Amino acid sequence: MDLNLDALISDVSLIGETDESEISDICNDTNEMGENVESPDFEYMDDTNPLDDNGKLDVIVDEYADISTDRGYEDMQSSDMGSDADSVVDTGTMDDTGIVENYDRMLVVTHPYGQDGSSCGRDIEFFRFTAMGDMVRLNRRIEVGDCPIKVRFSPDGNYLFVILNNDHNPQAGTQSVVLLKKSNSEYVRFKQFDEFSMQNPEYLVFDKSGNKFFIVDYDIKGRGGIHIIQREQGDWNYKREIPFTLPRAMVVMPDNRYALIIGGEEPDDVAIMDIIDERIVKEYDIFSDFVDSLGLDVTPDGRYVVVPNSSPFSNIGNTLSLLEITYENGVPVPTLVNTVENVNEPSASLFSADARFVVVTNFSKNYTSLFEINNSSLTFRSRITSMSLADSMTMIRRGDFKDFFFISALNDIFVLRIENENLVIFKKLGLGDGYENMLGDIDIEP
Repeated sequence: MDLNLDALISDVSLIGETDESEISDICNDTNEMGENVESPDFEYMDDTNPLDDNGKLDVIVDEYADISTDRGYEDMQSSDMGSDADSVVDTGTMDDTGIVENYDRMLVVTHPYGQDGSSCGRDIEFFRFTAMGDMVRLNRRIEVGDCPIKVRFSPDGNYLFVILNNDHNPQAGTQSVVLLKKSNSEYVRFKQFDEFSMQNPEYLVFDKSGNKFFIVDYDIKGRGGIHIIQREQGDWNYKREIPFTLPRAMVVMPDNRYALIIGGEEPDDVAIMDIIDERIVKEYDIFSDFVDSLGLDVTPDGRYVVVPNSSPFSNIGNTLSLLEITYENGVPVPTLVNTVENVNEPSASLFSADARFVVVTNFSKNYTSLFEINNSSLTFRSRITSMSLADSMTMIRRGDFKDFFFISALNDIFVLRIENENLVIFKKLGLGDGYENMLGDIDIEP
């Protein structure tokens, strides 16, 4: 985390600008596949043209946002998005979604920066996403400690975990995990785990039962590992660390027996972990280079894992890869089947519930993209621009609001959905100017 943000913020309106000479279309890298796949750079298909008979965009969108539905995935100049502080931009209604009933959900964000932009923030903030689809700022902040960078609700919604990581200065020894417990619809501080001092916890994920919690520790000295916090007899306790070199991200497979980890000691860069026996069972050289992935996801059937790579130090940086998972004696075996190039700084990625689409945030380019999966290949469909520093993302996976995506973008929270094979903005909530209102991670109750 670079806490010297003045230059970054002052140039944010320029981040989306691209010189014409730098425009490059996405190419499907099929070298790993041994087959020929046509480039996605072609004109609109008749059955996917988003324009109505009058030549107007037939979707509901934010009046300030730019939506691209061109098939060639190229850098675009983003227009500035203007919004009033603490304002909500409504671009969807309950009539649009056909929602008839639901329940309120708490949404939480981290505020990793202090007022001066160079020191750590200490707060997480709560919002309410109502049963009617409204986003309400509750003006409720909780101080949790230095530099809250990641936050996750437990699958039952009764607990909230927060990673504190002063990762611009790991020697400060402020790394820990804070646990909050739900009490009368509020989350209150319950416990703190200090086993992470002088380490670098960066990623967190639950198993499907919600009784095991994994912390990915990307130790800058090359050690690192996967830490396990487990719920036993109604209490959460630190259990152990599984040594693993330079882990970056992790996703638990639907069988709740295995997990896929990005990282490892060269030449390996992907590993399969048995989360029941708590051991690494197999490592693979899939990418043959460094992968810096901030958000993996797996399809509900366990067939595909999507891997964004935003590393500036990798020959395969700025790519989005699709791994196909097969099984040998019940153990997952990953195979790289498709890589899309020139996906500028992909940060988080999530599958739609039907596993047909992948939503990807593009941090430095200020937009969020939609890809479709077809025949084990990713095809660009559309994007929404003017989302300044779009980064972390979460979604609702069940109920009437299934496939609603919540994205933190600088000082704004966006709610997106997929409509007519395009991304559209359902809500936008602006938090106002100031470093203290800048967003880090985001999550919503299940």
